[in-house]
Formats: sequence, C-alpha cells, structure tokens
Amino acid sequence: MSAAATVWQKLYLRGVEDTMVNISIDGAQQVGQTFHHTGRINVEPELLKAVDVKAGTPDALAGPGALGGAIRFETKDPEDLLRPGESAGALLKSTYFSNAEGFKGNGTLFGRLNDAWSGMLMATYQDLDDYEDGNGDTVPATGARQSLGFGKVVGHLTDAQTVRLSYERREDTGLRNQRPQWVASSWNPSYTLENVRETWNLGYELAPSDNPLLHLEVSAYHTENQLEQNVIGRWGIYRAQTQSWGGDVRNTSRLGGHELTYGVDYRRDSLTAGPGSNPDANEQEGKVYGVFVQDYWSLGERWLLGLGGRYDRYQLDGNLGERFRESGFSPNASLRFQATDNLDLWVSHARAFRGRRRFVTASRSTSRRWIRPSSPRRRAATRSASITSVAAGCCTVSTIARPFRTPSATRSRVHVSMKTPVIWSPGATCWNRPIAGASSVSHELPS
Repeated sequence: MSAAATVWQKLYLRGVEDTMVNISIDGAQQVGQTFHHTGRINVEPELLKAVDVKAGTPDALAGPGALGGAIRFETKDPEDLLRPGESAGALLKSTYFSNAEGFKGNGTLFGRLNDAWSGMLMATYQDLDDYEDGNGDTVPATGARQSLGFGKVVGHLTDAQTVRLSYERREDTGLRNQRPQWVASSWNPSYTLENVRETWNLGYELAPSDNPLLHLEVSAYHTENQLEQNVIGRWGIYRAQTQSWGGDVRNTSRLGGHELTYGVDYRRDSLTAGPGSNPDANEQEGKVYGVFVQDYWSLGERWLLGLGGRYDRYQLDGNLGERFRESGFSPNASLRFQATDNLDLWVSHARAFRGRRRFVTASRSTSRRWIRPSSPRRRAATRSASITSVAAGCCTVSTIARPFRTPSATRSRVHVSMKTPVIWSPGATCWNRPIAGASSVSHELPS
C-alpha cells in the first residue's frame, strides 16, 4: 500500500496485510512491529537483485506461519555490478523531487579484493519536506530524513563453497502524526518519530557439481528494530525495540525426477517497550522451532507434482506472566502442467499454522500493558487454480477454502479487529468473523 512517507507504507498480498505474510531479506526474516500504526517493511530499491512473491498459503519452504504468502527479497552481490574484466567500480545517482523540495543521493563502491573475495559499500540519503496535494495544499507531517548504510562481502572458498556476510542500517526520522497513517487533526497531533533498523546476515552454501544429493544452504541472522516517539504533553517519550535471532539449515537432493528439500529452522524474538524513563518496563519473548520437507517430482516433460509439509512449535512468554505452548502441521500439495512453452496450468491446496507470537506494541501511559495481548493461534487454508501465460499475461482465479481464527478476547478497539486475518472479496464484507467460500479474481498484464 503506497503512502507519502515510508513510515506507514505496507505490503498486501491478495488483500492480506504483511503481518500475515513471511517476509525475508537475504533469508533474514523481518518480524515484529514496534507500533501498530506504522508499517514495518522498508527496502531500498537500489539494493534489490530479485524479489520472489508467493501469494496465498505457500509450500513448506516459505517458513513458519506464512498464512497469507511469502515475499523474499534478495540483495545484489558485488559481482552483479561488475562487467566482465572489471575489478572495481562505482555508481553515483541523484534525484530531485520538485513537489516536496527534496533530494535523494546514492553512492556505491564495489570491487574484487582478490580472485576469491569481493565486497561492496552503499550509502543513501534522502531529505524531503511536506508535499502538496492535488489542490496545492501542504499535507503536514509528510516530510522525512532517511539514511541507509549497507555493506556486503562475498567469498568463494572453493568452486563449491560460497560465504556471504552483510550488514544494513536504515534510519527514518521526521515529524509524524501520533497515528501516522491517519490524517492530522486536533486529536491526532504531530510529534517527532524515529525508526532505526539493523540487520546482520551470514550465509554459507555448499553445492558440489559432482554430487546431486548435496546442495547445503545455511543462514544465520540478527535483526533489530527501534522506535522512539516523543508525545509531548501526554506521556512523553515512548520507546520500543524488537530483536530477532534466527537460523535455517536446509539441503536439496536431486535423484531421478525428484528435487527433495529438507531442513530445520529456528527463530527467537524479544520485545521491550515502555516510557523513556524505563524503556524495558515490559518484555515479551517468543520462540519458534520448525522442521520441513518439500518434494517436487517431475512426471515426464510437462507434469510436476509437489508434496510437502512442515511442523512448527511456538513458545511465548507474555509481559503479564502468560505462557503459551502450541504446535501444528502445515501440509501442501500441487500439480502443474506445462501446456506449451508459454502456458502453465496448475492446481494446489495448502494449509498453514501460526501459533501465538509477540510483535506488536501499543503506547499506553500508565498501564502495565504497553505490549498488546498476543494474537491467538491461527490457521489458513487455500485452494487455488491458475492459468499462466508468459506471452499473453495471466489471469489467476483463487478460492479461499477455509479461513478461520480463534475469536479475539478483545474487540473494543478498531485496531484490534483489523489485525485479524482479513480476506476481502466481492460479496464478503465482514472484518472479524470467518469467511467461507470467498473468492477473488486478479488480472496481471505482461511487462
């Protein structure tokens, strides 16, 4: 969902908000939300090499709790920027915005350190004032100061082994409405809001060309999100911080017509929130353990059968002493037929389980409940059929078979009900109760 400022931009897949979608950057899962009135995913376009989007409940490789789909961002390697025969280079870009009287500058240095190692450094800065709408009126609290620093090192240890280490720091500061995605008013004044995100990522790949049974991929990451808002005249400074530590180990074996991927993943999430005088006043910690297997079996030249599943166990220790332990199995099956070189037909069924998780904070002045009550466990099921044509674009028809959820214990605030799984379709107008048989049609034009 586009917006004037990145602080309240969000991603939606088939109408499902990004909090119900697994999003990762180079394998580092982006979880948590420091304030439910802001977005949580910001990616610098200059960094991107590829984006993999899986709408609807995906296969077992997408990670735990992917109720609405999965989005995987992959950043560039230094080698992607070097032409054949080059050993070093630089890119400089600048942009001017006439409406907001702003500018954006980007600089990248990249090169080979030796025959095996290469590296890159990128810096971006953007400065925008409040923009004007179509009537020429200034829209307050839409300006921003944004900066990004990114570094990446890639090493080819042998012909079969590659290691990648990257670091990213992103800052966004500006005068924001107290609830940034709502219009400025007497009950929604503007205050200074600062967001900082840091991500470390380490990846290792072993793929010997003479062993089809071994393609090992290992990743470990740490992501930290910080928010500070100074609500002058009410409760003053509010701070929140989320941290995630995680890892993924998987191997792909190719035997006959099978491509079998199996592995384990783990993530530990922590959240602290509170007033400026005691930002650690309230804490939550959650963990999720997963084991998965996914097989794609080539049945001749045109048929591909997919079968898989994953088992996940969730643990959550709440800020008020609650303890939750839940587990579930998420199966999937699909069948694809390549009718022509430009036309694929497929049908699939998948289910996904998500346990209770911490992630969302709320700003309350004197109450102990700085952290919102954890979301109840959820399940989603998707049956879909698709006709995909590379040459003529595609038309996708999907049916949500059985979306349901445990009823929320609190329905007194609008923002609580809007955080539940929402699947909108023609004829389906409810927000907070199960929708059975909802269907949607989407059309995509060729690029």
